[in-house]
Amino acid sequence: LVKVAELQQNAVKAQPLTIGDVAYILIARGVLNYPVAFALYIPALLALALDKKRIYALLLILSSYALLVGFVYYGRTVYRVEWGIYYCAASCLVATFNYDEESKLAKLKRTLFGKERNTLSIYTVILVVVLLIARAPRILTRYTLLNCSDEEYSRAFQQTLSHSGEYVNEKYGFPTLTRKLSPNLIERMENDDEHYYIVDFATGIQDFYFNYDPWIRPEEGLFENYAYFGGCTMRYPGELKVLEDNGCDPYNPFKSLVNDNVLLVDVWGYEYKWAYIMKYYYPDAKIELVEIVDGYSIWNIYIPEESGET
Repeated sequence: LVKVAELQQNAVKAQPLTIGDVAYILIARGVLNYPVAFALYIPALLALALDKKRIYALLLILSSYALLVGFVYYGRTVYRVEWGIYYCAASCLVATFNYDEESKLAKLKRTLFGKERNTLSIYTVILVVVLLIARAPRILTRYTLLNCSDEEYSRAFQQTLSHSGEYVNEKYGFPTLTRKLSPNLIERMENDDEHYYIVDFATGIQDFYFNYDPWIRPEEGLFENYAYFGGCTMRYPGELKVLEDNGCDPYNPFKSLVNDNVLLVDVWGYEYKWAYIMKYYYPDAKIELVEIVDGYSIWNIYIPEESGET
């Protein structure tokens, strides 16, 4: 891992990002038009419209952009951080708004809505209709997902929720509580006494926890039959022990992928892992598809007996 970090740092130093590169990344990721960004833009425009002296509203937008540029330049492009920048800036701006009956904001409210309840009701109905029209595509998608096959549901789930570092608006309307995502795979891994399953990080980290109810505490030993290939639990004493108990090298599970009792669950990167094993450990290593369960591929990487490698 130290060597990997050094290679990444050297690559960044050898080819630093230009202003054009940063601008392209911001635009390609859609950072400037996140829905939460409009929670900053709209109050800022309102503040400037009510009082041209509120130049700090524009400064908040510019300072937010400066932070976003900095995070992109240093390779910290995670949408949760970007969302937090917008949210903090919008909170600071809204906190400066003063409301009293003689303020420009109060006068604007009276101009738009008047004092009659009927006027406010009309605006409310219009707002509800606009929101329903805007959400119509998501409602139709949700209806389709509720009535599709388990395999189609699993495939759509993986495509929508697999990229944890990117903002994907569809994530927040996906019907995750209507059915278990991969009940057959989870049951197989939890009850297979002959194999230990190593799950590719990108394949399972955003998916598998939806198979467990958040309000029910998992029983002890539930996760002793599978672990993620990487992730925030690496080097935890509990995970090291489970890997060791299953005959895996706790500090280098890569080499253990060829063990007779180890199977790999991987949709995205199995070919890269196989190539890495052949290049650095076992040149004669082979790979075969064991089964596809709930849309997830289970692989067996092994060394042919005739090769004589150990």
